Amino acid sequence: MIRKARSNNQKLGYKNVEFIKGDIENMPVLDKSYDVVISNCVLNLVPDKQKAFSEIFRVLKHGGILRFRYSS
Repeated sequence: MIRKARSNNQKLGYKNVEFIKGDIENMPVLDKSYDVVISNCVLNLVPDKQKAFSEIFRVLKHGGILRFRYSS
């Protein structure tokens, strides 16, 4: 998925996008380092949702955005 995301991003030419492989319950990124976190049909599969949300809010900058996308 990361390879596909990077390929799509390269086609679109965005320079401010980063894709990182990691564990949502223990993200390999610094505190308050991201403007946006996007969850695409994944949080429903996470065993420890409280830990996942704690990590999401740890890495979001003040005023950052969390977006959810669920397909039906």
